Amino acid sequence: MLPRKKTFMSCPDEIYEKLVYDDVKHVSIASLSQEAYDLTITVNGFSKSYAMTGWRLGYLAAPDAVVRAVDSIQSHTSSNPSSFSQHGALAALKGDQQPLADMREEFDMRRNYMFDRISKISNVTAIKPQGAFYILVNISQLGLTSQNFADRLLSKATSRWCRCCLRRRSHRSVQLRDQPRRDQKGSGPLPGLLPDIVIVIPSEAKRSRGSPRRTPKRCIGIPRLRSE
Repeated sequence: MLPRKKTFMSCPDEIYEKLVYDDVKHVSIASLSQEAYDLTITVNGFSKSYAMTGWRLGYLAAPDAVVRAVDSIQSHTSSNPSSFSQHGALAALKGDQQPLADMREEFDMRRNYMFDRISKISNVTAIKPQGAFYILVNISQLGLTSQNFADRLLSKATSRWCRCCLRRRSHRSVQLRDQPRRDQKGSGPLPGLLPDIVIVIPSEAKRSRGSPRRTPKRCIGIPRLRSE
């Protein structure tokens, strides 16, 4: 806790405020007291809750003096947000919120799935997140630094481009197998660490003139967990 006699300001990024789970309620720091309200710069946006990442639109709420100072800098760097982004943001705020609830439910199912899978891996632990869509894994029992862990994961995991992707360059595929991968000496640098996950990330394909845009059938992406 910072001493109350010292003047400081907090700047919370509350962009995940609507993506919380297990009946958790988001609490804004500025709502705690009048003193907190006067000393808080709240940052928020539309990229997460409303899946508007490419629209490049955010906002802040702060004391008047802070807003004027921010505006004097921002107005000379990015001028103003595009008109369609502003109209899109208004539609997101005033429109039907059921798509947001559906997206949150889907994220919750994926969160439970990933946490259950990670919990079954030896030598790693994780705390089940109550918001957003990330899981932070504790690898301290492996005796590796985070850099060494990342290097070994990248070098030992089966990472491949499927043939159709190499030919069309339309997808990127990364596959992590469930079974431990061991070297010839029988030692496993990452025993039991590689979950069975297939990730296919679509990107813009370069097509010859007149060729149809289509996705190779063998690249199916990440299946939805919910039964349709």
